[in-house]
Amino acid sequence: MTEPALRKSIYHFGRPATMACDGNCRKAWGVSKRPSHPLPDARDEDDDEFLADGELPDAPEDPGTYEGDHAKPTRLDQRLNKWCLRECERSAWADGHDREFLLDDHSERIPNRYDRKSERQMAAVRSRGRHATTADPAETAPDLRARLEAAERRADEAEARLRELDAAAFDAMLATAYGAPACIFGELGAMTVRGLARMQTLDSDVQRY
Repeated sequence: MTEPALRKSIYHFGRPATMACDGNCRKAWGVSKRPSHPLPDARDEDDDEFLADGELPDAPEDPGTYEGDHAKPTRLDQRLNKWCLRECERSAWADGHDREFLLDDHSERIPNRYDRKSERQMAAVRSRGRHATTADPAETAPDLRARLEAAERRADEAEARLRELDAAAFDAMLATAYGAPACIFGELGAMTVRGLARMQTLDSDVQRY
């Protein structure tokens, strides 16, 4: 693990965050382009490790990857841009402004999988907290479950409100079309809307799970 050379407070998807890097753009290939080597006992094609800086030549000025209109920086004033945040293997981010955390040390090989990392390498990951780009999935799972449950509750509440609005709109449509009091069609319309809404709810439940 190593201390950041550059640090910047940003907003990531509307939330305050801190991004940092070791400033060694000369050796920055990007996570999708940095050469790697399969582990001797690799379990699948993703069970590998990034080669260390000493094993590699300097990275290309343009590795051929882009994030929006941002490419790998070629000038000092371009550093810590979108490419650095999302693509550079030498950077990381954590939730909250003015955060202090550690980075991966690319003077050694960096395994792709968490269970392959040394305890020293995992210390850098943990220092960033659960919202870091390389956060441990075991730490993020409870937070993600809570957010998913809250989103499902909001969806159910919105669906109930929509059914109410649909029933009222149906009554108004019939009254307008036939010139009859809404109360004559109200119950029939409400029953129809409730039936359709229930079918939609069942269908969404099937798709959700």
